[in-house]
Amino acid sequence: MPQRTAIRSVCSIGAISIAPFDPNQKVGYEPLRDLAPVGIVSSIAQVVIVRKDLPVNTLAELVSSAKANPDKLNYGSSGAGGLTHFAVELFQARTGTKAVHIPFKGGAPATAALLAGEIDFAFANMSDALPQIEAGTVRGLAVTSLDRSPYLPDLPSVHEAAIPNFIVETWNGIIAPSKTPPSIIRRLSEILLKMADDPEVREAMRRAGANTVKTTPEQFRAQIAQEIAQWKPLISEIAEKEKK
Repeated sequence: MPQRTAIRSVCSIGAISIAPFDPNQKVGYEPLRDLAPVGIVSSIAQVVIVRKDLPVNTLAELVSSAKANPDKLNYGSSGAGGLTHFAVELFQARTGTKAVHIPFKGGAPATAALLAGEIDFAFANMSDALPQIEAGTVRGLAVTSLDRSPYLPDLPSVHEAAIPNFIVETWNGIIAPSKTPPSIIRRLSEILLKMADDPEVREAMRRAGANTVKTTPEQFRAQIAQEIAQWKPLISEIAEKEKK
């Protein structure tokens, strides 16, 4: 008899930890009930960037400015309901600030608007922010990973600079159906853990501004649970505001 092959797919934080709880996105699954996490392959932190002529040099100064001028600052995102949008919503909820959201059709247009002075700040993906910070066209304030990024070691994390336990990262991982045999999940996990140490894989991730990640299925499941606890109430709150 032919050997059965496990069905598995690449997934992202948006599809697993956000979309199932966003009333604007109709999905037919519950992540931790219907899916079996295998492991995260890569992660990309966001970077808090501001236009060069904004009189703000630190994250604390951005918070102070936003508090002193509610709804006067505006920020760009890659689109309503995306992670660069929800990251700022979480930031505002944790700091008690209010800014005006201007959605764009992708991260690159949002970053271009920042360069043009059309928006004040953004929580941009590393791949969009890093070239502009290196070129000196925008000012970087912090990264959204728990620890500092190896790509921008001089920038503090949001967690370090202003908001404890603030973590927002775009990740890609491997997930399987919930009834996949544990032996197959374990074997797939072993492959991913070895792949994370492969020099060619690490270099490919570096070129994309990403980091390779090593997580067991149990760690991946725990991370999803933590993210759901973080995003689900925030998304519900945003949806309620939109109804009013």
